[in-house]
Amino acid sequence: MNFIDNEYLIPIFIGCSAENRRGASRVMKATGIRAHFFAPRFLPFDGLRFRCHKVLPFRDELISDSIVSFVGSIEEYYCPVIILCDDFGRQAVTRNSLQLECYCVAMEIEDFFGNS
Repeated sequence: MNFIDNEYLIPIFIGCSAENRRGASRVMKATGIRAHFFAPRFLPFDGLRFRCHKVLPFRDELISDSIVSFVGSIEEYYCPVIILCDDFGRQAVTRNSLQLECYCVAMEIEDFFGNS
């Protein structure tokens, strides 16, 4: 599936690392869609660039519950994709894959762009 051309794409990032910020900037440049970040804290201007969802305490079960709750609140034709850019996000998705895979797709940033 070509996610870049999907107008109903909802890019999701776990944590607000430098790798995730760069990945979200690439996604926005390619698609024009602002990414959703689930993190414990944000930089002052992150709210202008991303859609920020504060998760405190930042633990696996609360991260996955927050993402599932968010995905449950959107229309069913939207396509939520967790984009993995850093080790923290990869580990969080791996530990919570049973819950998350019922609601959204998770993929590496390179796979999202088709290894380009």
